Amino acid sequence: IFSSTLPTSCIDGSILVVGCGNSLLPIDLDNYHKGQSHIICLDYSSSCVNQLVESWGSRSKMSFVVGDATRLENIPDVAKFEGKIDAIVDKGLIDALMCGEGWNGDVERLLTSAARQLKRGGTYVCVSYKLS
Repeated sequence: IFSSTLPTSCIDGSILVVGCGNSLLPIDLDNYHKGQSHIICLDYSSSCVNQLVESWGSRSKMSFVVGDATRLENIPDVAKFEGKIDAIVDKGLIDALMCGEGWNGDVERLLTSAARQLKRGGTYVCVSYKLS
């Protein structure tokens, strides 16, 4: 699935995984790219990020950040990459945001914030499940 959805520029490039939770997806991305890509794992939950750090913190090109994906510009460890991210991967974050009141504002802020982080021609990959 990675080869058909992520641009080749991601190899040796940068990938931001928003709402990563304690998913193994960032690790799978790192394995797929043989540790050559800089992968930033971002989640609002410090306990999820801490679990990832404990398990995978030794991977040299991965970073783990606690923050609000709808306001990426307010997270120094992410904001420094403004306009430089090759791909953003969202596996269920938009689904989670749509479960709350006022979800349309949160989703709009997420996509606007993400667009600022992506380099020109960058890719936003959204893995979603049909909400009923």
